[in-house]
This record gives sequence, C-alpha cells and structure tokens, in this order.
Amino acid sequence: MDGPPAPLNLFQRLICQWDKLHPYNAAQILQLAGPADIAALEAAWQDTHRILFPKYTRISIQSVAANQTLADFITGEMNRPFNDQSPFRPFILDHGTHHYAGIVYHHWAADSVSIRMLLREWFFRLHAPDRARTTPFDQPRGSRFGPERANWSVGDGLLSSLRWAARNRHVARVDHRGYDDFNCRFALHNLSPGLVAPLLAYARRHGATLNDLFLAVTAEVCKQFVPLKPTARRPDLGLGTIVDLRPYSRENLSDTFGLFLGFTSTVCRPADLAEFPRLLKSIATQSQSDKRARVPLFSPLRMLAGLGVGKIYPRRKIIEFYRKRIPLAGGISNVNLNRAWPGEFHPHRLLDYIRVSPTGPMMPVVFTPTTLGENLNLGFTYRPSLIPPERAGKMARHFIHRLNSLAQS
Repeated sequence: MDGPPAPLNLFQRLICQWDKLHPYNAAQILQLAGPADIAALEAAWQDTHRILFPKYTRISIQSVAANQTLADFITGEMNRPFNDQSPFRPFILDHGTHHYAGIVYHHWAADSVSIRMLLREWFFRLHAPDRARTTPFDQPRGSRFGPERANWSVGDGLLSSLRWAARNRHVARVDHRGYDDFNCRFALHNLSPGLVAPLLAYARRHGATLNDLFLAVTAEVCKQFVPLKPTARRPDLGLGTIVDLRPYSRENLSDTFGLFLGFTSTVCRPADLAEFPRLLKSIATQSQSDKRARVPLFSPLRMLAGLGVGKIYPRRKIIEFYRKRIPLAGGISNVNLNRAWPGEFHPHRLLDYIRVSPTGPMMPVVFTPTTLGENLNLGFTYRPSLIPPERAGKMARHFIHRLNSLAQS
C-alpha cells in the first residue's frame, strides 16, 4: 500500500504531521493462557488480514525472543518508524505458561476501539471460529462528526476553543532541555485485584467517575515529578484526555474501522491540588461541563492551528508551539473492557488485555489504566529525556500507592 489512504480526517492528518517529529505508534496486547501455538496464530492472523484488509500488504507475525521482556520489546516498537506497506506489526512473545499476542500500530490508521475489533477477529479465529467475521470492516465515508451530522454549532465551538486557549495561558509549561527528544519508554504495572469496585465507590461518593479519579491522581503525580515551571502568571497544571467520538454519532459505527477521536483538557489550580477531595470535585465539574457542552466534538477546530503550524514552521518552532500553546503535564487513556468482548473470555482463555498509548509532541507522560474482570493494569509511557527511568518508577509507585490508599478509605 502506498501510504495512508485519502481522505483523512483532521486528527489523522495531524497525526501524520506528528509522525515527522517522532513515530506516533500505539499497541494493544492479549495475554493468553498456555504456550503459544505459533503456526495456529500465524494462520489465524493471515486469515484475519486477508479478509478484513485485502488492500494492505500482508505481513508475517514477528516472534519475539523469549528472554526479552514485554516492556522492552514495546519500548523499541514505539520508537521504530513504520514503512508504507502496512500500519500493523503483529507479534508473539511466548513465556511458556502464558503468551502475548499483540499488534503495534501506526496510530493514523486506527483508534483503540478499531484495534480491539481487529484483535477480536484474530482471537475468534483461534478460540471462537463460528463468530469470526467473513467480510471486511466498514470504511469511513465522509465526516461523521461535523456540525450538521453531529448536531453542534460552529459558533459554540469557536467560543469554546477561545476559552480553552485563554485557560492555557495560565498553565505551567514543561521547562527542560530535553523537550525536543521524543523517544519514549513503556512500563507495565499490575495492581492488586479488586481495586476497581472500591475506587468506583469512592468516586461516586464524591460525585465523580472513575476516570475523574484517575485524572486527579495523575494530576498529583505530575505536579510532584514532571519538570514544570510554574510562575505567578502560569500557576496551573494541565492534563489531556483522549475521547472516543463514536457515542456522538447518529450512526452505528460498531463495524467501522478507522480513527474517531477528539480530546479534552483539564486545568488544576494550586488550591485544588492541595486537597484531594477538592481536586476530584474540580475535575468532575469540568468533565461534566465538557460532556454537556459536547466539547470533544469541537476538537477539529483546535486541531486546525496545529495543522497550520506544521505546514509552515520548521521542526524546532513546531515543538515550541506545542510546548507553549498546549502546555500539558500528562495525559490519560482509561478503558473498562468488562462489557466488551474481552470480558466474555476472561480469565479462562484471556488472562489480561494491555494497552499502550503514545506521548506525542505535547505530553511528557501518559497513564493507560485498563480494567478487565477484577484486574486493573497500568500502562505507563514516558519520555526519558524529561522523566529519567528512576523517577518514572517513583511516579508509577506513587500512582499505585495513591489508588491503594483511596480504595482502603
């Protein structure tokens, strides 16, 4: 295949620009019981690829050396550019008692929901062949989330974007000489089983969602460990959240493969950061306001500036644009898979489901919590030029300790 197909939506076009700064890759991985049947996995992948993506060049599964850790392998893949043959790099890592089957993907091609669909079809061909899809996925046709199709006002979007830009002028920037180095590392942490229910109960007692709670803990950790430079004019801390736009569509997109993402940002003031219940309430209030106002749908208006800058300016000025105009201390991508297909097969065949998020040009760190059954794992992507590995370890431990203490409270 000769590069990305046209036309791409605005977010896909922006991702292609980011890719010139550093590979904008992501990954999703199944942890499966027992040793890997390499031949069966390869045959199932090839059949999946042949039926669902007949236009893409078919590629074989990479078999990873058993003595390599999953985190080290994923770290290398996150920093390795894609060629134009296929946006997917499937792999197998066999540890004997269990194995990993996953896909590293070029993010312009698909969002997290789409990759879950792809992994579902690969998994079904192995463990539920009667449920495997026999026709290609639907492909996006035209804009699904423009003002007329998704029922939002350009005027409201412009006003919201102006307010967003004004808030960013009070947010502390990352101040570190390594800001132009976008290489990243990935770490995976498995938390104690049974944390989700008490955390959800805590969040609900405070009028918040579990995602709000994760954001609040992220804010605390980033305040302590990310090299920010607060000033009298910029005392606040900013966080980013990727949002799935499919629920906003009037059409059923459950069989449509593509990228349908927007984003929101959350601002945490010093007084909020000093007291956790107050911080959680502030974040919940912002989240509820964004949902009511349908703010994620306004994302294309905010992306236009980035697209324009990427076309005009050289690399260093593009980097400075993101550092100064979209000053984020970190981000989060949270998913509960208990109501999706992985919940059906956990824990007997599917032991765990792991997601890996990119940091991109705006964020030093991204936390990726994933819930499956009673399990909660925490993917953590960070940029070592800003967060050395020792400090990254402290960040993860602080995040996990905070969740444990909140669950016990």
